[in-house]
Formats: sequence, structure tokens, C-alpha cells
Amino acid sequence: MQNAGSVPRSATSPDRAPSHRRRLAAILFADVAGYSRLMAGNEIGTLSALRDHRSLFETVAAACGGRVVNTAGDSILAEFSSVIAAIACALRFQALSGSAAGGPATSDGGVRFRVGVHVGDVVREAEQIYGDAVNIAARLQALAEPGGICVSRAVRDQVRDKLDVSFHDAGEQSVKNITRPVRVFHVLPGEIGRAAGTISDQLLAGLGSDHSPTAGRKPRVAVLPFACESGTPDYAYFSYGLTEDVIRLLGRSRWLDVLTRHSTQPFQGSRLSVREIGDALNARYLVEGSFSKRGDHVRIAVELIETQSERQLWSEVYAFDLDDIFDIHEEMARQIAATIEPELGSVEQEVAARKHPGNLDAWDCYQRGFWHLWFFTGEGFSTAEALFRKAIGIDPALARAQAALSYVQLQECFYAEPPERPRLLASALESAEAAVRLDERDSVCHCVLGRALCLSGRYGEAIAALEKTIELNPSFAQGYFALAFACVFCRREEEAIALVERALDLSPRDPHRWTFYHVRSMAHFALDELGQAEFFSRKAIAQSNATYFPYTALLSLLGLQARVEEAAQARDLLLKKKPGYSLSLMRADFAYCANEEFRSRFEEGLRRAGVE
Repeated sequence: MQNAGSVPRSATSPDRAPSHRRRLAAILFADVAGYSRLMAGNEIGTLSALRDHRSLFETVAAACGGRVVNTAGDSILAEFSSVIAAIACALRFQALSGSAAGGPATSDGGVRFRVGVHVGDVVREAEQIYGDAVNIAARLQALAEPGGICVSRAVRDQVRDKLDVSFHDAGEQSVKNITRPVRVFHVLPGEIGRAAGTISDQLLAGLGSDHSPTAGRKPRVAVLPFACESGTPDYAYFSYGLTEDVIRLLGRSRWLDVLTRHSTQPFQGSRLSVREIGDALNARYLVEGSFSKRGDHVRIAVELIETQSERQLWSEVYAFDLDDIFDIHEEMARQIAATIEPELGSVEQEVAARKHPGNLDAWDCYQRGFWHLWFFTGEGFSTAEALFRKAIGIDPALARAQAALSYVQLQECFYAEPPERPRLLASALESAEAAVRLDERDSVCHCVLGRALCLSGRYGEAIAALEKTIELNPSFAQGYFALAFACVFCRREEEAIALVERALDLSPRDPHRWTFYHVRSMAHFALDELGQAEFFSRKAIAQSNATYFPYTALLSLLGLQARVEEAAQARDLLLKKKPGYSLSLMRADFAYCANEEFRSRFEEGLRRAGVE
């Protein structure tokens, strides 16, 4: 146990500079019961469990609007702006950590906390707090049972009619270094689980701390430790490593708030519901997985769940041979992370699309814009651009909104009338550069910059930006696709094919996949592999949101092969998609293409197919 001397000596000192700020606060002090004994018996396990419990406490405290001030030794000192928030945090932490039940879900099997809560005047100096209120909270903690909560009369009086929790009066107690006795009340371990369960989501939402326009809107994702259903230690290590890698790779998606493994470790094997875990971690989405071995075969099952509705959003099972297990470790993690990220994007876009227009914040505008953009129509582009501009107006520091504005302008470059394209491209490049300045670590920002540079004919700079994209987030399918696009038109076709394959492996249900197929078709076309080019053109056309571009590729290669009847049918389909399509429009569409031989051959195929 952390002794009383660990409370800062200056906490009770009256000699304060006038600049020190004094205010009323609710103070929570927590400490491990029997810490020295636990360390003597299992030092590594106890330290690991302490780290996991602290991460859990930080998460619960943040959800209740609190601030962790100090974590000296085995203690935790936190402050809250309201007593209700402090008690809500204490109840949830004790219930979720397992302390109240006497058996936390940690490897040492013995870490239990005592918690004390008091309200009073404190002095803040830098990030620390001092005063009798801090000392009293520490002394109350020492009086609590292991797994219990001990509070002062002032705390009991403020919450007894607001929270459904029973307090047991322990009378007045004399505590060290405090001149007057303190009236003490206990919340016993057996009462904590029930009381914690009565704290409503609405109450927690009301206790949450203030956020900037977008900081609080990042979707929070918790990846629970992958359950190992095979007892061999090597396989348990594989499950541990897989969890770490999925968290690491998801964390590179800067629009997601991904919790660390230490935050989720206490919930390994937990009997709590998905919703309860989501509430504890303040997480909107949960990733659960398991690893099992049957004979010479290995199976990894993963699912993505929305915590409040407990609705499964996505699931997948991966099977492979046992001999490959350690070779495919990184690849499995990358595949899982790459699939989850666009799935979450789709859900966020649908949520934003259902909101009333008057209730949209910057993040909602950003997501709703993409919902419109993926239709690949003129109206969709216009609506998306307006929403991205609105997001920037609400929060000018939102780099993703600047990147999205660049991206929609790039899409308009492909579909607008040719005289409008130079203006749109210049604006897209400007927005992309602004996005990178706002967040130079965001792969999406570098990706749109690379695409804008590519369409500007600055291929060397474009490829460097797109390679940076993949370096920042090796699970980002759009990065591989964008690099493939650039490679096709500067005579690096074989590389482009491999990059498209990688993009499709990482995001097989990507809303952009018709363009993946189209770019691969273009690469085969440039290599004079017309059979392969036709195959991928037809796959692109089969996607419901495909625009006229794959129809032009199919028509050109049919024209080159003198397949007259099929070409006539393909031309009719193209003209339905793009009335008035002509060779002059084709030249404008390929203005960025540095491969003159490719352009001439593509135009010749269209001419033979009857396009004028």
C-alpha cells in the first residue's frame, strides 16, 4: 500500500504564492490493497496487473469527465468537477476491474483496490493539486475494505438522492494529520456491482468532459485481446501478437481513436456484455477475435460490433495451414485492420446521412459528404463539396475535411467539362497541400496530395507522396490504388498490377473498387494483354456505382480486336452512360497521361469502334 507520506508534503502548506489557483473539487484516491505482499509473491504479474488497472481507470475517469493527476507508486489520484462524477467513476472502476468481486481478470489474480472520495477546497499548481481535501481522500482510502469505497459525509450528502447507492455509516474517525474527526461512510464490495449497473448512459454522457468540435467525434474502437482456444504457449503468444498488431495498424487510421491493449486487457475473458464493455471504455465499436487450432489447420475468427446496439457489423473467418502460422502473422493483422477501417467508415457515413441537417457537426459533415461522394454523380459531388466546406467552416483544423475537399475536386476533374478542369485541379492541389500542413502524419492527406500531383503531371513528386502514404499506413488500400494509377501512366504497368492486387486484398468490399478494376484493366491494356484488360473492364462495369470510364476501355479494346457487333453494343452502353462521348473528350480525360503510345492506341481503338 502507498503510505500516507506519498501524499505531497506541500499539500497542507499554507505558504502559497498568489498565482496559485484555488477551487472546489471532488478528489478520488485509489490504492492497491496489500501491494507489498503481492509484489513479494509475484512481482511481474502484479506490475502487469497494476498497469492494466491504471489504463482502465484512466478510460473510466475520462468517460466521467475526470482527470488523473498522479499515479505515484501503486496509487491513483484523480479530480472531478462534480461529486456525482467521482462516485460514478469509483463505482464503475471497482465493478469493471473486478476488485469488488475479489477476482480481477488479470494474470496475478490478486490486485484489489481501495478507493476514497472527498470533496473540498484544493490548490492547483501546474498539473498537481494540494490541500487537506487530497489528504482526507487518501486517509479515507486507507479505511476502505479491499474492493470497497469509502467517502466523507460531504460526499454522501451530495449524492444520496441522485445515485441509487447504499452507504453504511461508520461514524466519526480520527485520521492522521487532520485536526477534526471525519464522518466516514462505506460502499461495500457486494453493493458496488449493483450500484454501478444503475448508472445510466445518459448520466455518463452528461458527466463527460468538454471537447473541441471534432476531438470528441472520433469513433473510438476497442480491440479485445484475441482469445486463444489452443493451450500451447506458442499459440498464446501468436494471439497476443496478433492483438497488438491489429491495434497498431488500426491506430494508423488517424480518423479513429483506437484504445491501447492495456485499456482492454482487463476485459479479457470478461462476462460483461458488449454494451457494458463499450460503456466502460467509452467505445463505439468493439473488435473481438479468437484463434484456434484443429489438427494441422488454424482458424482465426474476427467480428466488428457496434457496442450500444450490440449489432454485428462485420465478421470473417480466416483459415490456413499450421506450417504458415508465423509467416502470415503480420499479413493477417494487416488484412483484418484494412477490412475493418472501411467498414467503420461506411457505418459512420450512414449514421451521418440519417441525421437532421441542422444537427451536423464538423465530423458529421465530413462523413455525410463521403456518403454523397461515393455515388459518383455530378449532384453527389456538388453536395459532398458543400458538406466538406461546411466541415472546414466549423473546424478549420480538421485535416481530413481539407483532404476530402481536395478529393472531391479531383473527382470533379474527371467528370467536369474540360474548360473547368484546370481550375478544379489547381484548387484540389491547394486543398491537398493545406491538409498535409494540418497533419503531416495522416496517410489520407498525403494520398490526395499524390493524386493531385499525378493529375498535374508531376509524377516523381506524386509517387513520392503516395509511397509516403503507404509508409504511414500499410493497411490503406486507397494508397496502393492511387500509386497504381500513377504507375500505369508512367510506364510501370507490372508494378501497377501488383499494387491493385494488394488494394483488393486489403479492401475487397471497398466502395471504390470499380476504379481498382478499371486501373488494372488499363495496366493490362498498356501491356497489350487485351484478354485480361477485358476481364477487368467487365468486372468494373459490374459494380453498381461504376461511371463511364470502364465502358471506354472495353469499347477501345473491342475496337482494336475488330469485334464489330460487341463493339456496337458496348458503344450503345457507353453513350447511355455518357451521352455525346467523343474523341476530343477522350483526349481531355487522358490529359494527365505521360504515356503517349498508350493514349494513341486507346484513341485508335475507340475510332475503330465508331467513336468520332
